[in-house]
Amino acid sequence: MSKKYVLNTGTGVLHIKGFCCHSKSILSNHKCFNTEEEAYNYAGRRIRPCCLCQKEKEKRLQGE
Repeated sequence: MSKKYVLNTGTGVLHIKGFCCHSKSILSNHKCFNTEEEAYNYAGRRIRPCCLCQKEKEKRLQGE
């Protein structure tokens, strides 16, 4: 299953869809990407990863 990435263009925070409460619904100021790389190519250094999504990502990687 591939992950979808959601960029909040207002705050510059990059979420992994479904990994935190902030990425469950797509709002008008959100932009969706298929890969993390696409998001970074779109917005460059203005992006910072969501700390909640990163914790969930690490948790899921340890469980595999």
